[in-house]
Amino acid sequence: MMFGGVTSEVVEAIDFAESGEQRLFSLDGEPFTSYTRSDHAVPEALRDTFKTYLIAEQRTHRMVKEMILAEGTLFDALSYRYRVEQLHDTDIAYRLTAVRSEPSAALEIPEGFERRAEADERVLALIDRAAAETPLGIDGYAAEMERLIEAGQHLEAMLAFYECINQHGEAGLETTGPLLRAAVERGSGAGGPVDLGQMAAAIGARPDTEQGLRDAIAVIEEAKRHARAHGHILNVFMANHYGFLEDQHGRPDQNARAAALILDALDENPLLAGAWYDLGWKYFRMFQMPWAWAAWDQARAINPEHPLIAGVTSLEQQVEHNNPDYFP
Repeated sequence: MMFGGVTSEVVEAIDFAESGEQRLFSLDGEPFTSYTRSDHAVPEALRDTFKTYLIAEQRTHRMVKEMILAEGTLFDALSYRYRVEQLHDTDIAYRLTAVRSEPSAALEIPEGFERRAEADERVLALIDRAAAETPLGIDGYAAEMERLIEAGQHLEAMLAFYECINQHGEAGLETTGPLLRAAVERGSGAGGPVDLGQMAAAIGARPDTEQGLRDAIAVIEEAKRHARAHGHILNVFMANHYGFLEDQHGRPDQNARAAALILDALDENPLLAGAWYDLGWKYFRMFQMPWAWAAWDQARAINPEHPLIAGVTSLEQQVEHNNPDYFP
C-alpha cells in the first residue's frame, strides 16, 4: 500500500538506485517514486515535527519517508505514482504497481520549502502573546454586541459575533445568536454601506468556480473597508477563500497569502482558536508541517472543546493507527 505498509511481494520487487542527489525507486524496471536530496539539514529543534510531517503527508511512500528520516535532510523535490484499486467492492488500496509512463499524480514541494522550515518568529511571538492574554468570555462578547447594536453599529456587532464563535465555538451560539439576529434585522432596515445579508452569504459561500470565489472575496473586502474594531475577523474568511483558489483551482501562492491574512487577524486577537486551526491547514498545504502542528496545538491550548479540534485529533489518531512503528 502507499501508506500504512506495503506487501512483502511488492517490497521484494522494488529496486533502489542513486543518481547524484536523486534517489530513485522502481518496480519491475519502471520508476514509481523518487526524491532529490537537499543539502539543508533538518534543524535539530524541528526533527520531531519534521518526522510528523513525513508521517502525516499520506501521499509520500513509507519507504521514502524512512530513507529521508535516516538521512536527516530535507528534500528539494518529490514525485510519486500510484494506482487506486477497488478490492471486493468495499476497500480501496493504493498499490505499488506499474502504471502508464505518465505520472498519475505528482507531489510538488514549493520552492524554498527547506528555508521556510526555519523558525517563524512571528508565530512564536503570537503563541507567547496568547499565553499571556486573558480571553474575552462569551458574556463579554454578548455585552459588546448589545453596546454596538444600541449604537447603531450593526456591522461591528455582526463581526463581534463571528469573533466570538471563532474563539469559543458553538458554545457561544445560545447567548449571542439572538443578538446576531437583532443586528441583522436592524442593520438591514437601516441601510448603510454594507449589505449584511450579502456579506454573510459571501462568508458562508463555497463557490465551485474561481470567479465565484473572487466575487465572494470582493464582497468581504468591501465590508472590511467599513469595519472598525472587529474587522480583522474578516481576514479569516478571506483567507479560506484564497486557500480554495490554490487548492481547487491551482492558483499559486494563495495559501501563503491566506496565512499572512490569518496572522494579521491574530495580531489583533491571538486567542482566535478557529483562526489558529485554519492557519494550521494553510501551513499544511505549504508543507510547513512544524508550523502546522504548532498552530493546531495552539488552537487546542486556547479552546480544547472547540468543535474544529476534532479534525486535528482525528488526523493524529489516523497517523498513529497507520504508522504504529513510529508510535510505540
